[in-house]
Amino acid sequence: MADIDPIARHRWYSIFSKSYKTHVIDNSIRRAFDEPLGDEDDYNDLRWPPHAAPPIVRTFSFTGFFRMYDLPFRRAAPLLFHRLRKGEWNIDEHKYTSQFDHRLTPVSGLGFSGSLFFFSTDGSLIVKSVGRRFEYTFLYTQCIEAYGNYILENPDSLLCRMTDVLFCFARHLGGVLGVSPSHYVVMHNLLQGMDAERGWKKWDLKPQQFFEPTRDLIPDKIKTEQAKSGLADSMDDDRIYLTEQQKDEFQTLLERDTEFLQRIETIDYSLLLGRYPIEKNSKPPQPENWITGVTSADGKHVYRACIVDFLWNVNQLQAKITKVAGKLLPEQTVTTQPGRYRREFLAQSQRFRRRDNKPQGYPPSCSSPRASCLVLRPNTPPYSFLRIMASTRATCLLLRQVRPRTFNINISAAHRPSRRTFSFTSRNPSSGSGAGAESSGSDGGGSTFTILRGLIDEMDKLAPRFEVTPREITVLKEPEEFYRTLKMKILSAKKRVFIATLYIGRTEHELMETIKTALRNTPSLKVSILTDALRGTREAPDVCSATLLVPLVKEFGEDRVELRMFHTPNLKGLKKAVIPKRLNEGWGLQHMKLYGFDDEVILSGANLSKDYFTNRQDRYHLFSTKALTEYYARIHDAICNLSFKVQPNDKLENRFELLWPPSNAAPSPLDDSAAFRTAASALISPLLQPTAAPPPRKSKTVVYPIGQFTPLMAGSGAENHSTEHRSILSILRTLSRDDFADSSWTFTAGYFNMHRELKELLLTSRSSSGTVITAAPEANGFYGSAGISGYLPPGYLILARRFLEDVGRVRGGRGVELLEWRRGIVGQPGGWTYHAKGIWITLPEGPAPGLTVVGSSNYTRRSHKLDLEMNAVVVTEDRQLQEELAGEVRHLKRFAERLELQDFEKEERKVPWETKVLLWLVGWGL
Repeated sequence: MADIDPIARHRWYSIFSKSYKTHVIDNSIRRAFDEPLGDEDDYNDLRWPPHAAPPIVRTFSFTGFFRMYDLPFRRAAPLLFHRLRKGEWNIDEHKYTSQFDHRLTPVSGLGFSGSLFFFSTDGSLIVKSVGRRFEYTFLYTQCIEAYGNYILENPDSLLCRMTDVLFCFARHLGGVLGVSPSHYVVMHNLLQGMDAERGWKKWDLKPQQFFEPTRDLIPDKIKTEQAKSGLADSMDDDRIYLTEQQKDEFQTLLERDTEFLQRIETIDYSLLLGRYPIEKNSKPPQPENWITGVTSADGKHVYRACIVDFLWNVNQLQAKITKVAGKLLPEQTVTTQPGRYRREFLAQSQRFRRRDNKPQGYPPSCSSPRASCLVLRPNTPPYSFLRIMASTRATCLLLRQVRPRTFNINISAAHRPSRRTFSFTSRNPSSGSGAGAESSGSDGGGSTFTILRGLIDEMDKLAPRFEVTPREITVLKEPEEFYRTLKMKILSAKKRVFIATLYIGRTEHELMETIKTALRNTPSLKVSILTDALRGTREAPDVCSATLLVPLVKEFGEDRVELRMFHTPNLKGLKKAVIPKRLNEGWGLQHMKLYGFDDEVILSGANLSKDYFTNRQDRYHLFSTKALTEYYARIHDAICNLSFKVQPNDKLENRFELLWPPSNAAPSPLDDSAAFRTAASALISPLLQPTAAPPPRKSKTVVYPIGQFTPLMAGSGAENHSTEHRSILSILRTLSRDDFADSSWTFTAGYFNMHRELKELLLTSRSSSGTVITAAPEANGFYGSAGISGYLPPGYLILARRFLEDVGRVRGGRGVELLEWRRGIVGQPGGWTYHAKGIWITLPEGPAPGLTVVGSSNYTRRSHKLDLEMNAVVVTEDRQLQEELAGEVRHLKRFAERLELQDFEKEERKVPWETKVLLWLVGWGL
């Protein structure tokens, strides 16, 4: 392929010639493709794995060091890329390698990056240098492996296709002088054949309206619009016409791909969008997808799109330095956080999506009444495709071919064209209108949604129904995001804040100051806080939840701040007096997690303490709908009316006292538990009743609040008087029906001792696949604890082993997997704990979960018999919300590994005999 000795043709002074440089580099690149790939047996040296990137080990040779441009490049992960080319993208290998039989075409003077660019003979490939250490370090240490796994799971990704990576680890003079890059990526040219004279147009799109696109924070280079255009384009006054199906699919792909980019913590990426006219007698793209081309709704154009420029990883050293320096300037694309960049990137795709029964501005040539007219308005003219590729961090890492997907759409109204800049964040949770009107999520058709409606009919018999729009549900994923949202919502509340939680951490002074600030700034604001009496006073007379909270009453008065603590009626008298505080919680707790602010409420399993805000993984759903929030507020108020009132009392050592107000709806549970339950049943039961004769459903998303209040219920069968246990059993029983044969489910709980009935229903379901995620011992909050609690983590290992044995007994070891979540070791730097709990069900032929259960329950016998729990069943036909739920599951699986029976034979999983005795004694009823 390559010339034998290009250097022999030149004299020594030729090294200063630009043509000599490009000729020698071109020859070095093409020489890397001379060697055959071979097979697995040809890669005996573990330092050069065929399916992964080799370790970065710099070598030195005295004679080789004086190389300027002629470098010995090798191909990284060659068999991996060969598999992608052949298996995923259907690229003919002979045609691919023949591109390197001939000289590559160099292109220079592009943008600000300083990268070198070459085009293949037919222009189908681009070869681009990666000169920055932090970029190619990220590429090798994280990106190649990450995109390889992502490609297997997501064959329709919009991420730009990378077909090879070339590297040279030998130190050389050209590298020292910075004139000869040692790393190159080969990638698919999305806009092959682009010709502006024939009407082609392209755009490189970023959230410009919020971020200032910069290069390395050099203000002098970004002061002019002309300079900025080299980093991100704006658009002319053009219109893009897509069908509802195309638009919904496009948004789903963007959300899933950007979630992946957030997981690998990259920012500053952009969307490359191209458009070219359809000429007479030309054939439509085959297969039709966003890489090969999608035909417009009016039949006049073909669009291509991919995500590019995602090598800026926030954890690399230069990125960290840039972030620190960026604090001196307004927030930039290279100084923000991955989650925030993703939200701003996606937001703009939401802003141009409108619906109107009368499609104003509808293009005359577009005959389909189901087309969407997307108006893309720029500020400056477009620039060449090559300028995009040369932008600062513009190494295109291809991850997936976009394959066509089938969508069943039933939309009767077209979208009104909106004149917006086409760059893209998540939906605004506060912008919903309640039941009825829907967002742009696509409806489904066929048996899948018939089954979903059957589930809704069953739930209508068990719990009250609330119809919402998908935009009124926001799925949060990280503890820091939960804490930030919590504080923001408290500060913005105008009328009320109601909080129900197990406890508030003893050191949560920042949270207390947030509440105080909100009360000072908003005189009309009232705050009600409910915790558990046993857990909230356990440390007294030392600092505890009660001592942390009573200053709020002292400063703002009882008319604005209400503090309540629920005490279980199961523990009183002599039993309460003799049982140690560390153990008395075993008789029942107030375990609900409700965080409400005006007309919004967060349902979670997280308490309010530092670890839940930093390194304890949980789930958090924000519901921005008035009717649903009002319902949870009524539940909160009812339990407050059955709880002790916390008041300051400086005369006592505790500095507080618990009083039972005469205005409460029942006598104290410590005085007369039977009378307490009778009165509590009369108060709570009406709130749990299903909606009487529910009207025909108008929304594609419904929410059913379900709660478990067994300690409050009088009479026999108290457990079945609540809605949580009955509802979950009803949902899981449907999985045993024949029409659920191709469904799948995911179950997770931080403490792996699920209720026996739940386990039996999951294992005997007709679902084709099921996944259980549980905490590894090192991710258990009791790991390393002193006393009896220290035996709990290995105890859960016994239960995990029994579960896998049951999978083998009931299902022959097939169809159900157990994943163990671990992120470092708790108690050590970087160690996390796992506290997430929930259920997700994906219906037959469904692309993502259509049902989830979120809330406080751990789904144990204890949760259903002893504690107060509050949850929500979310049922949705909206594809966009379904994809968010799928993203939530993927997020939890990120640090989970599959556990097999043979793993329990390892030494680190040996369970002490003391734990086995304890398990036998208590029977794991808690």
